[in-house]
Amino acid sequence: PALGLAERDRHAGELEASRAEYVLNTTRDLVEEFGESVSRLEGPQPSLSVVCVPSRDEADATVNVMLVHALRANGFKARALAVPQHPGDIADLNKDDMDVLIVSALPPLALIPARSLCRRFRKANPEIKIVLAVWQSENLSDEIQKRLGGVCIDSVVVSVAEAVERMKEMKVLEATPVQA
Repeated sequence: PALGLAERDRHAGELEASRAEYVLNTTRDLVEEFGESVSRLEGPQPSLSVVCVPSRDEADATVNVMLVHALRANGFKARALAVPQHPGDIADLNKDDMDVLIVSALPPLALIPARSLCRRFRKANPEIKIVLAVWQSENLSDEIQKRLGGVCIDSVVVSVAEAVERMKEMKVLEATPVQA
């Protein structure tokens, strides 16, 4: 929540650059510390492979790493990518190395770039599940999905806990045999 508030205030011009950088760096340090403790707890990895990509900037990247740590703590094979620098960065991902792509977007300005990333990836990889994570959103995930439409995304989540639960649901669906 602190990172979300700082990002909102930064984009509104109500937070000095030095204070915004302090919040980001402090949050990043806490996330790294959490990741180190999670890596000691990790057990066997399930078959569901999740790739997490930040939408636009370092704030998105920090929340993205937090998500990866939470997924790993819950037994998922997860990895974080850097902020895409070129339009082809997402479309060129190796689809054989993932079951789900999660795009992390921390409002207020990350939603449009996130939707653009989702669209490019969907066009190149129509069979991969795509989840849009709109962190600290005041709207519910269902409302956001209705607003964006289901063409480029399969699901929307608004918290790390909801993202972990959604991956658990997808893992169950993946493991369920199709009956003829």
